[in-house]
Amino acid sequence: MSSEDEQKLVEIICRRGECDWDGVSMELMESTGIAKGSFYLKTLWARRLCPKAQTAPQWTRDRTEQLKSVLKVHGNEPVFLTYRFFPQYTPGMISIMIGRLGTDREALDPRESSIPKVKIQRRRPLHL
Repeated sequence: MSSEDEQKLVEIICRRGECDWDGVSMELMESTGIAKGSFYLKTLWARRLCPKAQTAPQWTRDRTEQLKSVLKVHGNEPVFLTYRFFPQYTPGMISIMIGRLGTDREALDPRESSIPKVKIQRRRPLHL
């Protein structure tokens, strides 16, 4: 999506709210011609476009350690953990960080891509 389309999406969400994602998807398709599923739009909003996600502080190794200790006591519920222990982040961001625990990406900021870049080598065609 282009930045103009993302801006249109933000306007629609501000008008409709964060509960009617099917309606947001339909209105976006009607106004821009872009067809995106409600889950995609909700994820895009929670991870990147939401003002809270944009202003959240950088994730650190200390926060990763705090998340690990909180998970042991309170379990894996991103919404509860967000509002109780990490109010400066969104539940979607905390969910990403929970999913990254135990990997080499566990200390990366949740706004960074979770897909590592890999150089693809092309195979030579077989000559029979």
